Amino acid sequence: MEIARPTEVFESAFYDRLEGGKLALKLVNLTPTFPEFGYFDELISITHNFANTIDQPLDWRYQKSVGPCLVVKHRGKISRVILLSGGDSEFFKQQLLQDTGESELGRDCQVSLYRPRLGIYQEGAQPIGSEALDTDQDFQMLATQVKFLSGEAFQYSDVEKGMLRRWLSEIKAKGGLAGFERAFKGCLLEAKTKKC
Repeated sequence: MEIARPTEVFESAFYDRLEGGKLALKLVNLTPTFPEFGYFDELISITHNFANTIDQPLDWRYQKSVGPCLVVKHRGKISRVILLSGGDSEFFKQQLLQDTGESELGRDCQVSLYRPRLGIYQEGAQPIGSEALDTDQDFQMLATQVKFLSGEAFQYSDVEKGMLRRWLSEIKAKGGLAGFERAFKGCLLEAKTKKC
């Protein structure tokens, strides 16, 4: 496995290589890999380090709370939200702290560390900016889904509540609401309360 060059995190090809498992840090896309998570947006990924186990990266019963996420913006649009482990977030934080704004192959991404309840907490030389995320409807839906995946039941902004209603209506229209609700209440919330 190869290790990333320091400026590579600002290049879209880096994330393609992560998804293909060609770097030491690997990504798992929720939607095609796990049908039970098929109602989540395909732009949401997790790292192997965030995963419960390699064989079962996500499990409603043992789901970790979502902490740091990496938000990647490519060509003016959010292209990925990656759920990170603590170690992963430290790696990206160091890259952002050392960012000079230059890149060997040509920078084409903006990258920020984000926490669902706090917002952006670390950016590089070319920030995405909190204001941009606050007004981006697509990102607001992704952020709402990430909170939901973490087992968040109550702390949603008014915008997020609207997004949550819309998303759950879409799931209901596809005939999946009953199973989705069962998984959320019976597994995710139950597991979360046992951890507390």
